Amino acid sequence: MARNVLVSLVSDQTIQNVLFIKELKEIEKYLFISTDKMENQGKSEWIINACKLNEYIIEKIKVIEDSPWDIEDKLSKIKFEDNDEIYVNLTGGTKIMSIGVYNFFTRKRPANIYYIPAGKNIYRRIFPEFIKKDNDLNFRIGLINYLESYGISILLPDRINRLCKTSEYTVSFYKTYSKADNTFFSTLEKLRKYWRSQRKNIFKIEDIENTEKQYQDLPIKIEYFSDFLTKINFPLNEKQFISKDEVEYLTGGWFEEYCYLTIKKEKKLKDEFIGINIEISRGQEKNEFDIMYVKNNVLNVIECKSAITKIEGRSQSSFMNEIIHKLTALRKDFGLFVNSYIYTMTDMKKNKEINYSERCETFNIKLVDNLSYKS
Repeated sequence: MARNVLVSLVSDQTIQNVLFIKELKEIEKYLFISTDKMENQGKSEWIINACKLNEYIIEKIKVIEDSPWDIEDKLSKIKFEDNDEIYVNLTGGTKIMSIGVYNFFTRKRPANIYYIPAGKNIYRRIFPEFIKKDNDLNFRIGLINYLESYGISILLPDRINRLCKTSEYTVSFYKTYSKADNTFFSTLEKLRKYWRSQRKNIFKIEDIENTEKQYQDLPIKIEYFSDFLTKINFPLNEKQFISKDEVEYLTGGWFEEYCYLTIKKEKKLKDEFIGINIEISRGQEKNEFDIMYVKNNVLNVIECKSAITKIEGRSQSSFMNEIIHKLTALRKDFGLFVNSYIYTMTDMKKNKEINYSERCETFNIKLVDNLSYKS
């Protein structure tokens, strides 16, 4: 019986395989051409899990990646039916693997061979050449599915679109923060240090106002804190108490929510394509990112810092280097084609000694600064 068979080359960049599998319909068999190295890292399983493929229609072969003779020998042993319609995604694999697979499926067992150009939502037919070359890639992958393609799990996925306060309040707080005085910022800094000294999930407003403790030589007694909350019209979830989530919101989380809301609106994204405060894990490694979104099958990662200044003995340069290092490491985990951003309300151009825009560009990171409300 005739079957539609899809052949995929497994490599570090798994997303192109996932996109092509999701794009094609009515495939009865999936053949993965892999190597010992890729299998030891679990690459083909990432693809299979992300695409929710049935194990009974999957076949995997391992080849010697730099041996075209081994590749041809292994492929010659695969049992293809005479009337099978074969599709080959040549995007993955090493150059020698691609050449070996191309030679086999053009000379020994002719097939439809495709390639997905980097950063383009098309798949290009490279054999047979006389048929229309470019086809639109219509499938659009969601955020969770994209991360699954790289073997990454989101911890607490039901929370990645949850906000602490309403969009209306966040916008109003953004305006308030942009015009705030030193007393405002001093109060928030004391609140941050109070939370770090206590590490509780909920705090009594009265305790925050009456404590006599110090934290790293800074008094953290915040007199008239209730008046401060009234002044900024802060909507407490529970009267006379403030929660850990609300403390995090006031001390920087609000800016993440503002950026999330702005991006979601401007990019016209549904919940499945964007998330905020995303905790991820792969194996024993865990990490957290402020905002992630996928637009047209490209992953975008944003680190949000309402202020990038000297804080707790750390210089502005040290603070920026830490953020840049974190974002630069993304390509190891999320593939080569990731857009990275730093959003901040601080005007980084005021630092005449260091050109932070150029430093970020060196690492393919876009700096979006000076986002304070202007009116």
